[in-house]
Amino acid sequence: MITVLEAASLDLIDIETAALALGIDDDDAQLPAQISAASALVQSYCGREFNIATVQEVVTSIDAASLILSRFPVVDVESVVEDDVTLTVEEWEADAAGGILYRLRNDRRGSWCARRVVAIYDAGFHDVPQAVQAATIDLIRIRRSKASRDPLLRSIDIPEIVSESYWTGSVPGEVGAGLPADVRAMLAPYVVRRAVAA
Repeated sequence: MITVLEAASLDLIDIETAALALGIDDDDAQLPAQISAASALVQSYCGREFNIATVQEVVTSIDAASLILSRFPVVDVESVVEDDVTLTVEEWEADAAGGILYRLRNDRRGSWCARRVVAIYDAGFHDVPQAVQAATIDLIRIRRSKASRDPLLRSIDIPEIVSESYWTGSVPGEVGAGLPADVRAMLAPYVVRRAVAA
């Protein structure tokens, strides 16, 4: 079980950067809501949050070589408590990039074998990756363009008066349904594809 103790904004891009990329004024009344909506869609698709947050993660009945944390990259580990005993920094090791905690015994990796482990840590990116920001901007651009034209229209053929072709995207219900292929490709390296300890 994971509890967020302290979190920054869930928005993946600030208003000024989005406005500049979109070529609009940063006082556009719709932009904050569009940033939030696109950010939520990106994070839902990726199965993770990107901005740094302080979280408390509780893992019960663990018997494993490593403890896979729900959030990564890990920026800082504040504390690790195993069966109500606070471990010293010599008793655990963190793979920050992978979000994995290892139990150390006599300076060697051992196994976690506990009824309950509680880790309090900071995880996320100091700077949201450029590809994630670009995907967020693309989604905002698509949403904004819907007001003036259909962004999914791929082509129009007029010989015998009109033949339209539309982008169909993912199959409904498929992971990433509704996201254009180029946006999915930008986000692919950031999609979480691992089992998380419960």
